[in-house]
Amino acid sequence: MKYPPNSRVSCLLLFLVLFSGSIAAQDSMQRWRTFDFSKTALKQAEVNAVPLDELKLLRGIVFG
Repeated sequence: MKYPPNSRVSCLLLFLVLFSGSIAAQDSMQRWRTFDFSKTALKQAEVNAVPLDELKLLRGIVFG
């Protein structure tokens, strides 16, 4: 099946945007993967600065 050239470009751009967003999310979580939760307490300001989606991932890191 052939797609019009504009459709291919649109799909490629959509893929790149979605892929780059997932990379950025992984980079922001890198700090928490190496954080020692058993020895260091988090401050309220640190928790407030983390977006809700990342807090959900962070919960998985802590309890995992």
